[in-house]
Amino acid sequence: MAVWIAYAALAGYQLISGAQQAEATREHAKLTKDINDLNADYVEQDAFQAEADGATEEARYQSQIDEVIGDQKVALASQNVDINFGTAKELQTETRITGFLNQLDIRNQAAAKARGLKTQARNIRLQGSQIEAQGNMNANAIQSASMLNAASSSISGYSNYQDRLDKLKTPKTGAG
Repeated sequence: MAVWIAYAALAGYQLISGAQQAEATREHAKLTKDINDLNADYVEQDAFQAEADGATEEARYQSQIDEVIGDQKVALASQNVDINFGTAKELQTETRITGFLNQLDIRNQAAAKARGLKTQARNIRLQGSQIEAQGNMNANAIQSASMLNAASSSISGYSNYQDRLDKLKTPKTGAG
């Protein structure tokens, strides 16, 4: 009877141990996902900042364009050139177009950087979700294995107990 109790205790221990391991695995997966979500939030903030920096740089560049055009007007006017016609007007138009194209380049670079960071954030979140899902699958496998081990221990204990009972019930024959 003591052997049967020992096997039952072992089975109970296996169930409890499996449940604890499974819970620890789930908690670890959840914590990892939460950390990934936090990291993704930081990367998304960087993406927002990249867009804001691009807008700031674009505005700063506009002021440089305006300054260059202003300097051109002053230089041309000081030479008694009409700034509203001919080459003087073309020079200002060319400066505006070049400046506009450079501003588009600044805007596109900032947008590309932000898109890259947003993609990185999505990938980090996806990785966290995958880790959590894998952790849950591992936890389920741990629980299933502990149940199977507990069942195996119980069956082994019962079988061992029955074998002992059978030996006790079997009459001994002796010569003598």
